[in-house]
Amino acid sequence: MNLQDALDPRGQLTVRKMDAHDALVETIHVHNNIVLSGRDLIAKLFVKQPIDPVSHVAVGTGTVGVRATDTKLAGEIFRKPIVPVDPSQPSYTGHFTTWFGDENNKQNEVEHSTFNVHHGVGSDGSILRAHDNAQATMNANGVITVSFDKFRCG
Repeated sequence: MNLQDALDPRGQLTVRKMDAHDALVETIHVHNNIVLSGRDLIAKLFVKQPIDPVSHVAVGTGTVGVRATDTKLAGEIFRKPIVPVDPSQPSYTGHFTTWFGDENNKQNEVEHSTFNVHHGVGSDGSILRAHDNAQATMNANGVITVSFDKFRCG
C-alpha cells in the first residue's frame, strides 16, 4: 500500500455586511490559502508541540494572490495586538458585539471596526461597559490618511 500525506489546509472567511439597523445587506464567502507559518502552527497543534502565541490580527490589501511562502501582508492597513489574559483579573459574561466594515473604490479604501460590551458581569461581581471604534483610510496612492482606535470604558 502506498500512502502519501500532504498538509494543504484551506480557510474560509464569511463576511456579513449589516446596515445601521442590524439587517443583513450582503454575505460574502471567500476561500483563502493558509501560508506556511499557519500550516506549521496547525501541524504543531496536531502533535501537541509548543507554539508561539498569536501576537496580532492584521488586515491588508494587495493585487497579487497569497503565496504559501508569504510572511506578511502585501499592503497592511490595520494591525491590532493580542494581549495575554491575566488570570488574576475577573472574567466577564454578558452581551458583547463586534462589527467590521470594508469600503473600497478607485480613490480610497476604508476599514472600520467596532466592539461593544453592553453589560458584562465579572466573576467578581463587577460591571463592565465598553466601546471601541477603529478606522483606517488609505488613498489611491496607498498612503494611510486617517488612522485611529478610540476606546471608552465606563
